[in-house]
Parts: sequence; structure tokens; C-alpha cells
Amino acid sequence: MYDAFCDAVGEVLPVKRGVFGADMRIDAVLDGPVNLVIDTVELRNQERNA
Repeated sequence: MYDAFCDAVGEVLPVKRGVFGADMRIDAVLDGPVNLVIDTVELRNQERNA
């Protein structure tokens, strides 16, 4: 199911897959088993204009 989800999202957005159980260090407000980062030009422009 995970691979099917990544494949489906990968058709629209770039997807990076990690290794299950690997030590993954990130700076995040929320800490969970899945992190989705969606970065678009529109979002960056909105943040700059805020």
C-alpha cells in the first residue's frame, strides 16, 4: 500500500523514500512516521508576501 501511494503521488510530485527504521534527523514542528513536504513556487511567493 505504501509503494502504491508513493507511486501515485510520484506521478504528480517528486517523492523521496527513506529506509524503514533508519535514523532520520529533520527539523520539524510535528514528529511522526510520515512527513509530506509540498513545496511550490506559489507557496514560496505567498510566504515572501506575508
